[in-house]
Amino acid sequence: MGRGIRRDHEKNSTPYEEPIQEQEDVLRPGEQLFSCIECAHSFTIKVAEALWYEQKGFPLPKRCARCRAERKRVMNTPHSPVVNRCE
Repeated sequence: MGRGIRRDHEKNSTPYEEPIQEQEDVLRPGEQLFSCIECAHSFTIKVAEALWYEQKGFPLPKRCARCRAERKRVMNTPHSPVVNRCE
């Protein structure tokens, strides 16, 4: 399938989508568990990732990877210009 062409079974997928992995009930050492503010799914952030965000001065993510990618896609989609048709 070519890029940019969406088939019926691909309607809900995004090009940045990561495969969904079931969360284990036990966190691995060095991980923090968060809940996405968009979809309420649980996601983890490793200590190394948290340190990276801190070093860059960014807050920790509030959305899971899938919701962040979707938000980024929507924000980067060009909008049609508004045409004022005054006569």
